[in-house]
Amino acid sequence: QMCIRDRYIPNYDQAEFLQFGQNKGCEFVTELCIQNRVARFEEFCDRVGAQGCTVTKFNKGVCSSATDKDPSLPDYYNYFGDFTASFDPFADNCLYISVSYTHL
Repeated sequence: QMCIRDRYIPNYDQAEFLQFGQNKGCEFVTELCIQNRVARFEEFCDRVGAQGCTVTKFNKGVCSSATDKDPSLPDYYNYFGDFTASFDPFADNCLYISVSYTHL
């Protein structure tokens, strides 16, 4: 990558196809991923332990959360009302199916 005036120029020779959020529009990144305990997009899951395909469609996986509850979650990210926390700190507390070698 090159940095020009605080912007990164991607090296498209190293790019990979990304299906996650494809054709979902701005709501995919601006709105909550789970509302009324229901996932709004197929990339997310709303039942810990549910099995399915990962977003790449190459692997089976499981809808996982962090082991511990997080009582510091803001109300708008406390999707299930019980402080269930995502294992991914960058996912706005959205749960998604990921590869799990212990559940398959």
